This record gives sequence, C-alpha cells and structure tokens, in this order.
Amino acid sequence: LIGWNSADKKIVVGGMSSIGIVHLGTIQLDSQAKTLTVVTKGVNAEGNEASAESLFTHVDRDTLTFKRKAIKGNVVEGPSPVYTLKRVKRPAGQKKAAR
Repeated sequence: LIGWNSADKKIVVGGMSSIGIVHLGTIQLDSQAKTLTVVTKGVNAEGNEASAESLFTHVDRDTLTFKRKAIKGNVVEGPSPVYTLKRVKRPAGQKKAAR
C-alpha cells in the first residue's frame, strides 16, 4: 500500500509478502534527479529484522530502471543489478482491454 502521511508530510509504504515479511517505510521523491527512493523496515517470518532500500529512476517516457541498493532479512540479501523496465508497445491493430 502507498499513501500520504499528512502528519509527517511524507509518502509512506507498507505491505507484506508471501514469505512472511511485513514492512513499513517511506518513499522519497527527487524530481530533479527523477528518482524515487524506497526505504522499508520490518520483520521476516522468523521475527528477525528485515529492511530494504530501492531506487527507481525515470529514464524517459517508456523506460524506468530499478536497483535494490540493500536488503536484509530476506531470502536474497545485498544489492541487486540494475534492471531496466521498458514499456511494451501494443501490436498494430490491437485494442485496449475494456474496463
């Protein structure tokens, strides 16, 4: 879940995963750098500390990058490679799904 904490004037995030991690955190927007930094803390299924820091970067209209800068208390720990997420163009003649 993502929302606005009006008391702290911050974007907040919270959630849980199928492997038992529960986390809360913040999202920091840097409009000049075109980045979102997500920092979370919580607990894993064993009750141990879990934390993560991720960076999303807006490259262009059709491209984002994602990098997990750090993660602790999860199945995989440590930084990730940089992943590039690209918008997939719809084939010619294909219509949008009805809502």
